[in-house]
Amino acid sequence: MLDCQNVRRPTQFLEKPNTYVLIRSGEHLAHARISHPWKGSFSTVKLALSLLIAITFSSPALAAWSQTCGQGAANHLPYRWCIDEPVGSSRHHLIYYFHGYSGSEKSWQKNSDARDLEGLARTADIAVVSISFGEAWLLTKVSHSGKISRLLPLMINDVMPAVEKQIGVSSPIRDLRGDSMGGYNVSALILARPDLFRRVAIVCPMLSGLSPRSSEKEIDAFVEKTGARREWILEALEWLKWEFPTDREWHDENPLEVTLVPQIKSLRVHASCGDQDEYGYHETARAMRDRLKRAGASVEWQSLKGHHCVSDGVRLAHFFTDP
Repeated sequence: MLDCQNVRRPTQFLEKPNTYVLIRSGEHLAHARISHPWKGSFSTVKLALSLLIAITFSSPALAAWSQTCGQGAANHLPYRWCIDEPVGSSRHHLIYYFHGYSGSEKSWQKNSDARDLEGLARTADIAVVSISFGEAWLLTKVSHSGKISRLLPLMINDVMPAVEKQIGVSSPIRDLRGDSMGGYNVSALILARPDLFRRVAIVCPMLSGLSPRSSEKEIDAFVEKTGARREWILEALEWLKWEFPTDREWHDENPLEVTLVPQIKSLRVHASCGDQDEYGYHETARAMRDRLKRAGASVEWQSLKGHHCVSDGVRLAHFFTDP
């Protein structure tokens, strides 16, 4: 699976693409890879530092944001959260952010779209709240091996109320954004409780056009239709087999099949995906767009030039901050 922390940059395979089997317990393993230290002459370093100072002092909106992080547990399952906000924010307007595969509660600050939001959100009432159960997790009602999980009801009934209590807010305006894996989680959450949110952005969502146990013939047909990369699809389907042990559970929870509730009409939705998405999610993102529009939601669609996890940070920033 792909690391979607830097959504505008070219994406590559993870070094250990199958580690999701070990991570689903909720532990946070290897959340971020640290870039190499400075290399080069003293003059190069001096120039870089000068540019950094110039950027800092010429962009007060960027320098005026801070990050606070915490942790909690729901049904003995640990989670972590971070809140990014302008200094002095009233936190009246929360944008919940769900990261992509291999990300963490700190992924928002690594996402280049954060700079676009910070440049527009000059009022002191907005804050971005990131929640993470680890590098790989899906909001479902499935109970694995009769133990914990059921992350969807936990998120709604336990995690979000607990985080809002910890950061000291009551009845805030809530928006929601998710990228890739987070796009699946956003879709699942709004289908369950659309009344909790005002505006929702579904970015390159991990919405599978195939069931986890699709035949080779079905996979071949999907690859031919979408131009997706077969090996990437097979990897994603292996994960879904673990998340949804039976076909019935898959069909009961697949956001492209779940029955839509009437409250979905109150939502404003931004949906977008790269037209060369290697998983074929461009087609399934459009299918989700069409489902929501038919149900009465206000939906704007953006087909972007590029691969998996490409996004338009400026347009998304306006989507969340414009009246």
